[in-house]
Amino acid sequence: MKDFRFYAPTEVVFGKDAENKAGELAAKYGTRALLVYGRGSAVKSGLIDRVAASLEEAGVAVCLFGGAQPNPTLSHAEEGVKAAVSSGADLIIGVGGGSAIDTAKAIAHGAANPGVPLWDIWTKKVPLTRSLPVGAVLTMAAAGSEMSDSAVLTNESVGKKAGINTDFNRPKFAAVNPALGATVPKYQLAAGIADIMMHTMERYFIPDSHAELTDEIAEGLLRVVVKNGKAVVEDSTDYDAMCEIFWASSLSHNNLTECGRGKDFSVHKLGHALSAKYGATHGASLAAVWGSWAEEVYRDCLPRFCRFAEKVWGVNEEDEVSAAKEGIRRTVEFFSSIGMPTSLHELGAEPTDPDFRELALDATMNDSVTLSRIKPLGADDVERIYKKARWSIYHNRRMTGMKLSEIFKEEPDTWGLRGDPYFWDYLAQRADRTGDLTPDELEEWIKKEHLAVSGKELTEISMVRVEQFAHGGMSSGGLSGEWWCDTGIPLLKSRMKNP
Repeated sequence: MKDFRFYAPTEVVFGKDAENKAGELAAKYGTRALLVYGRGSAVKSGLIDRVAASLEEAGVAVCLFGGAQPNPTLSHAEEGVKAAVSSGADLIIGVGGGSAIDTAKAIAHGAANPGVPLWDIWTKKVPLTRSLPVGAVLTMAAAGSEMSDSAVLTNESVGKKAGINTDFNRPKFAAVNPALGATVPKYQLAAGIADIMMHTMERYFIPDSHAELTDEIAEGLLRVVVKNGKAVVEDSTDYDAMCEIFWASSLSHNNLTECGRGKDFSVHKLGHALSAKYGATHGASLAAVWGSWAEEVYRDCLPRFCRFAEKVWGVNEEDEVSAAKEGIRRTVEFFSSIGMPTSLHELGAEPTDPDFRELALDATMNDSVTLSRIKPLGADDVERIYKKARWSIYHNRRMTGMKLSEIFKEEPDTWGLRGDPYFWDYLAQRADRTGDLTPDELEEWIKKEHLAVSGKELTEISMVRVEQFAHGGMSSGGLSGEWWCDTGIPLLKSRMKNP
């Protein structure tokens, strides 16, 4: 077990009507509060009135600052700093989900350091040595910002999304009423569930680590989120299930699940670049690339992926590679089952080749840093992950309306080299469902199509060429064109006849 420091000073008041206790909580830290909230739902629902009344009853004056948005922006936070300074606020309270709370944290830092550009604090050009106290009234389970030491802003002028970690980010208190989650739109609720899982998984896949108790906590948290996540997506009024999700949100990002092991937020770096460029919802951007990231790294962290598959998903496979890949597949399938994208296409992003490079350079700070504690991922590696994420090869439920020929033509240089068994399942079901080709016609079509796009007979594919695509997604061993002809195509034909 690695040495660690665990610091979680946030006072959490959890349960129905917890927002009505905001006043007594806030009065411990200030006399004039700036309430930071979103674009109107908190006002329309009466939540802001209830929180303000609680504060005023406790002797805390209130100034309102609305307009927080998903992927909170630097410019809006800077306006909040002005509002805090002009109102004389000595306490900043975020009312909402992670966006409002992160905005509140940024305002607290800026207001305590007037005259210092907020982005200079964010990029650590200027050390953060003081801040105003922050409180949280949580309405959405997702970011875990109500207990975390992190906050994220997007600088729209330069198209960069970045986070800052500091103990000053930890709220003094959090009023958590899970019943407020019932009004969250289903897509945002599902994105929050993905984010909760990702906060734990980004701390879980650390090689050569031994932290048995932390493992059990993380695995239990993930199982609970999978079970109750489906429940709240189906019925957001299920209070008990929502309680589990809200509490998991807090524990997943207060550093508890990294004790003795640390963390690796590589997938978050990939997601931040997507959100900055395309405005994608944070949790959705993570779900869209997680499968491709896992494909890239799982062989270098096989014991962890095997344990994950067994402990979280109940996979019982003797072969380690098969077990790891089954765990990855089930995770991706879960994201899809709650309505999350599992590819860039489903996310609504259609990057060009220059876009892929731009994303990779953003995620790696112009290739000046490598991502991942599993293995170093430079800009070229990250670009490959993004390209793999263009289409999901782990499930077929959400790729509707595509003919088999369209799938193959999407990446003509690589389609003939895919050895992933789940990709075979996908092709078999897709072809069978569309009536695109009969099994016998498929065999001839594959051979002719490959000759047309590559200028070579399928049997002429070299093993060297196959090895170029062996980074995740390939079955053990290289796959030659001969393998496709002798084994792969007959296997696909068999599966088409016996779905």
